[in-house]
Amino acid sequence: MEFISFVHCDITLESDVENAINTTIARHGQLEIMVNNARIIDEPKLSILDNDNTTFERVVSVNLIGVFLGTKHATRVMVPKCSGSIIPTSKYKSGHNLVVDGGYSVLNPAFGLFSLT
Repeated sequence: MEFISFVHCDITLESDVENAINTTIARHGQLEIMVNNARIIDEPKLSILDNDNTTFERVVSVNLIGVFLGTKHATRVMVPKCSGSIIPTSKYKSGHNLVVDGGYSVLNPAFGLFSLT
């Protein structure tokens, strides 16, 4: 029996996340634990003026939308069974700010929303 498998997944694409969860169910019959470890930090900048919208949107896509999609689709298969755990690993790190991290500090408090599910 296969206990571990790999599914390529771009966590910013809902279809990829849904496929990863569906593939897990097809191969293993259940999803008991989801480690939601989506997080990126941009290169440090000296000024907020050095950050651009494209970089900020990339950070939002991975750090917020990716975590949301992972939580959503894991919950979709766990709730009917009344079983399973979602472990979000993205936490707020003090000392980060929009000036140096491209938006990481703006998004980090939002991770708490998914921890409450």
